[in-house]
Amino acid sequence: TNVFNNVIIRVGNENYVAVYAVITQLSMTSMAIYDGIGQSAQPILAAASGAGLNDRIRSVFRQGLLLELIGTTALALLYIALAGPIAALFSIREGELLSLALTGIRIYALSIPLTGLNIIIMYYFQAQEKTGRGLAISLLSGSVLPIAALLTLTALFGVQGIWFSWLAAQALALMISITLFHIEQGGLKT
Repeated sequence: TNVFNNVIIRVGNENYVAVYAVITQLSMTSMAIYDGIGQSAQPILAAASGAGLNDRIRSVFRQGLLLELIGTTALALLYIALAGPIAALFSIREGELLSLALTGIRIYALSIPLTGLNIIIMYYFQAQEKTGRGLAISLLSGSVLPIAALLTLTALFGVQGIWFSWLAAQALALMISITLFHIEQGGLKT
């Protein structure tokens, strides 16, 4: 958050920081869905793994992926459709600040399903006692790639890079998550 605030103030202004604060609050709501589904699947996956029930592991993982996609896509669509009323909840109702909030909220919303998929893959690895892979996904999607994307995209595109940094980071993290999953499974399709 500190890095984001410093970069945002450098390339934008206080309005951008205010909108980033709103998006940070929305991300906490989003996290309830990501973690709720992931934490629900993890003990089932772990038990199935300990019992050697590979079909059960695949089934639960598929169900987790599907629930993440449904829940996070629904939330993303809600944020996109209700960006104005959401901004109003934070006393943002007019002018440049509202315009920034609508743009920021809607672009952030596009990253929600990607983050959800990263989270369920992370929990899958944790349940399989592949903590290194789970930690790598967590660090990459939660801090390393978002900061790298913010620095890169603001250098290339100025203030517009702020809003796309989280989306780009989650897309890249998902590519890495899927690659790690397929390496782990030896190309096993789920």
